[in-house]
Amino acid sequence: VSFSSRPADTPGEGYTSDCPFLLSNILVLSGRAYKGLIEGPEYMDCRCVEIHVEGEPFFLILPKTVLDILDEERSWVDRVGGRLIYPNRIAVRKTEGVSYPYLFRVKGLEPFAVFCNEEFFSSVEREQLKGFDFEPVNQQ
Repeated sequence: VSFSSRPADTPGEGYTSDCPFLLSNILVLSGRAYKGLIEGPEYMDCRCVEIHVEGEPFFLILPKTVLDILDEERSWVDRVGGRLIYPNRIAVRKTEGVSYPYLFRVKGLEPFAVFCNEEFFSSVEREQLKGFDFEPVNQQ
């Protein structure tokens, strides 16, 4: 599953997105989201840096795992000078026996997207976190 951040549906006083933005392929999580989703950076093989914005903790998460699973023939991507500049629709090759990590990047799409497994997706729903915009990935 690929995902991005999005603003609140009804922003207002007291609302804070749990995933306020992605900085390229660096995920930004609120302290609440970090506690609800992640047991520690070792658990998900990510680099993690804590920052504080107006006294509130946020965590910058960079997944270290990069999988070579992009199916370029079935994906729709824009290229300039032979370089991938933006993925419109992402398709991946199904790889038997591979368990996808909690959070990861896809080779060729590293600057654009963060991907997650079903466990991460389910955890976001279970914890009722706001600000995540998930997009299913085509897999064959």
